[in-house]
Amino acid sequence: MAQHITTILAKFSAELTYEDLPPEVVHEAKRGFLDIVGCAVGSIDSAKGKIAARLRVESAPESTLGIGAR
Repeated sequence: MAQHITTILAKFSAELTYEDLPPEVVHEAKRGFLDIVGCAVGSIDSAKGKIAARLRVESAPESTLGIGAR
């Protein structure tokens, strides 16, 4: 019986190690992460940024990522 694609992807992800990743992939992942952080920092004073920051502070403890003090 053929495996479901979700099972194949889950197994691949679970067995993947940092050393398996080509340097180009690591570089682009780092660039993407820095881009996300830069966009978040750059938008903190915008209306949408303020809404996101308020939601982070006002959300229930179990729904947060545990970043920063409350």
